[in-house]
Amino acid sequence: MAGRAGEMALCSRICLRQASRHHPPTRSFTSTTARAKHGSLPTFAPTSSPQLDDLLSAFRQNVFLPSHLFRPQRALVYRTKLQHLLLTEDPVTASVSGSDEVHTLKPLSRVKDEPNTRKSLNKVLELLGEGEARDWDCLPGFLEGLKGAGRKISPAMVEKLVRRASEKGRQGTVMECLRRVERTGVVLDSPEVAREVMLGALRKAMQSEWSEEGVTKALKYAEGFLELMEDPRHVQGRRLSSEDLRCRPETIGFAVLLAGVRAVKYSNKKDEDGKIRSYTERMLATWGNADYVVTNGAWSDANYKLVMWSPMWYGLKTAQQVLGENSEFGRSLDKALQDLALSIQKAKDIISAEAPKNSKRRGLEMYSKLASVLE
Repeated sequence: MAGRAGEMALCSRICLRQASRHHPPTRSFTSTTARAKHGSLPTFAPTSSPQLDDLLSAFRQNVFLPSHLFRPQRALVYRTKLQHLLLTEDPVTASVSGSDEVHTLKPLSRVKDEPNTRKSLNKVLELLGEGEARDWDCLPGFLEGLKGAGRKISPAMVEKLVRRASEKGRQGTVMECLRRVERTGVVLDSPEVAREVMLGALRKAMQSEWSEEGVTKALKYAEGFLELMEDPRHVQGRRLSSEDLRCRPETIGFAVLLAGVRAVKYSNKKDEDGKIRSYTERMLATWGNADYVVTNGAWSDANYKLVMWSPMWYGLKTAQQVLGENSEFGRSLDKALQDLALSIQKAKDIISAEAPKNSKRRGLEMYSKLASVLE
């Protein structure tokens, strides 16, 4: 009843103002301030793509802005019987709390005027991939707008956007989205997302052709992602278990590899800050939580696992180089390396024999790229 009364009151005020126009040169209007109930309304700097700018603008005006309006304001925008009040000479405007920007309200159709979330996000990622690096700066704000408007993004789509951003060297954008999790909704809560996040950190080193600066940045990203996995906003009350991302040797293996490469290539094979041993011990402590079995007839599973096993394998190999193959700790890695070697070889055989010709063999690609640099 209160909401209905509010709608009628606002409509009455608009009608009275429109009826009180006695002097044609003077334009009266109704202006109200909308609450920033979902945070501030996202703003977007111009990108290198006019098509992307148009898409962002359409979402901002037709999806994000209405989500900030009060119920009576939304009634004017969406209810067919009230929309005529927005089509007169006197504009009905609204400003979002915390902003000086004034928006003229226009009639909208949820069917015709609101873009589809999945299709539009796919298009945004496509255009970002074709544009300049700076264009990716719009992604966190776009995701904030979607979350504020109640638009949900599937884990598969989160996985995809993390992968696309990392492929373009925008790991920093991924980190920013994860840091602003309460506003973007990008949560580290699935093995698939964690895989792409950590692969993105490793990709940073690869993209720099394993330069000292690139490897150092990659390790920093990997460590930052591991820290975020401990963040209560990402943990969301989950208890530690063998399935938890924080207890997976595959996840920790990326940090072992990057710390090891940095030591082998740029620190005279010395574990100067103790990170190699620390991360290796952490990985070994969780070693039994992973599944090292691959079976014939399941090349896709072998492909996925080889992507994750390759950094683990070369991480342990570099750790042995730094910590000493004949040291007590170095010898303690032998059993893990032997077991993993058998699994890796079987996975390679299955993928080579069973994967369709045009399929993406990410596992073999990952293993080959690491082998070309570290063997």
